Amino acid sequence: MVLATLVASGACSSSESPVADSGHRGLAFDTVSEVAAGGDFAVVFEVLSERDFGYSDVQRPADGSPPSSPPSVPDEDYIGRVVHVAVETVVWSDGEHVAPAEFEFVNSGWQLRDGARRVPADSSWSWVEVGERYFGVFSDFGGEIGPMSMDAIYQLDGDQLIEVSAVGGPDEFEGATLPEVSELLGLARDELLNVDAP
Repeated sequence: MVLATLVASGACSSSESPVADSGHRGLAFDTVSEVAAGGDFAVVFEVLSERDFGYSDVQRPADGSPPSSPPSVPDEDYIGRVVHVAVETVVWSDGEHVAPAEFEFVNSGWQLRDGARRVPADSSWSWVEVGERYFGVFSDFGGEIGPMSMDAIYQLDGDQLIEVSAVGGPDEFEGATLPEVSELLGLARDELLNVDAP
């Protein structure tokens, strides 16, 4: 399945706050230096809840009542998903941005097949689940916070990063602990600032 590209602007109803499109405005995420240059902060977060991205507007009954079941659709369809997260720990910051206590972003959505929702089996995006903890690097895209890249989210085993994306990221992140990642990003940011200094 090819994931549909979700565009945050215009997809939320007027009552919903804007959310950043995960990966739509993705930045380079191949080296620690690229992460330190493009990321605003890195955090451990817990997924508190999720909601459909524009889904209720599409299938809301004419009488205005909440939708009760998936609509009749072709064999394959895609439902966007917004996750609401709470920051547990700030692992690193660029010194210019402050991680909010809670925020939302667009994450990989649902594959809808024969009326049933399924987690996309071949998604290159990092899928996050309600109730689970993750490490992620985020950027502020004009007031909308989102992962700096589609592969900028990692599962955690204690304080150790486990890659969940098929795309990849800095080799140094795979299997690293949170203190090690914090040190790597701090050193890379210092190098960038020294290079830019007159």
